[in-house]
Amino acid sequence: MNLETIYHVEKFSQNQLDDVNLLLEHGWVLLQIGQTNFRYDVHDFAVGADKTFILGASKTVFEDFNLELYQFNKDVERAANNLAFRINRAKEDKEREKRLGLYSDAFEILDDDLPF
Repeated sequence: MNLETIYHVEKFSQNQLDDVNLLLEHGWVLLQIGQTNFRYDVHDFAVGADKTFILGASKTVFEDFNLELYQFNKDVERAANNLAFRINRAKEDKEREKRLGLYSDAFEILDDDLPF
């Protein structure tokens, strides 16, 4: 990918490797790996840093797949699954009521029937 074709750039920390890998699988390009947030010990020696990943995408790749679109699709799928579950549960409840209605004889107990 030429730098001229880059349409969108995202920065990720080392804690977001799942997002980085997801974008790389869908055509995004790793532009740079760097370090940030150097940590120092009591003697002011650098003891570590957080890795930073810079990813870029062309306009077509960005419009086809980005994290906002991915999250939106996951939310839609989750809502559809939830709705399907609720519909199936309502059907099962109606069928259960039918079965119970066939085998249960309703009877009434009056106060006069009680021995006390």
